[in-house]
Amino acid sequence: MVNYSIAERQAIKDRLASEEHFDKDRELFGRLFPHHPLNAELARVNRVNKASLCRRMIYQMLQKVDEAAILESRKGVYEHETLTGRIRVVDETMHAPGYERETTGTPAVPAAPKKNLKAEEFPRIDWTNNQSEDIQLAILLYDERVNTWQKLCALRAEVDQYPEKALAIADLDDRNRLAHKELEVFQDTGIFPCKHPLAVQFMADRKKLSEWRALKAKDPQAFMKQVSNLQHNITRYRSQLKKDKLSEERRAAIERNLANSERLHELMQKVIKE
Repeated sequence: MVNYSIAERQAIKDRLASEEHFDKDRELFGRLFPHHPLNAELARVNRVNKASLCRRMIYQMLQKVDEAAILESRKGVYEHETLTGRIRVVDETMHAPGYERETTGTPAVPAAPKKNLKAEEFPRIDWTNNQSEDIQLAILLYDERVNTWQKLCALRAEVDQYPEKALAIADLDDRNRLAHKELEVFQDTGIFPCKHPLAVQFMADRKKLSEWRALKAKDPQAFMKQVSNLQHNITRYRSQLKKDKLSEERRAAIERNLANSERLHELMQKVIKE
């Protein structure tokens, strides 16, 4: 097993993560971790989660192989006997905004977001204009930074005792970095890059609300028919979950559909009340 530190794994993950090599990396991951729960997510990859899955795969694989092995695998070469060496890397990612440089012998930790001091950290964002949907999203993303940072600190304190939590650390680290990047780009350009799942979902919801408002104004009967159809779907999903003989994968899919339908129903209620 390759004994990379957490900081080294994060540095290699950031350097190697590439959607271009997703299929090769997924193939290697499947060989190294044939029964890992991440395989189920990899099978459902889409344009929204692909970048995050690339990073999570690499972070996990670095528990068993080194950087050279992943690069060789991308060329179609995979010999497990040769994957026992270790390549030590210089961590250059800690210069990224919002991160402190690694100190000797300790893992790198994201700098703590300044809770309740948003204006100091991102002074060119008008945080007082909370009627703006863009500022509402910015607030969500800043809160995400605070929450993921707190969870990262808690998990890093436990990872030596519970190594299986390393993948959760990688996922939280991705979310933390993406949230910071969203805010940084929005401050500079007034536009969100929409790479963070929260931003992707927020923009999708905004589009739905706009479509439903237009439909309600143009054809109220058609709008109410969509409301009725959604309510029917929610009832159907809840009924399906009461069945005993459901595979874990099928149950998880139904639960996702139910959660999504309930969220959309809340949005529709907002339009109805306007």
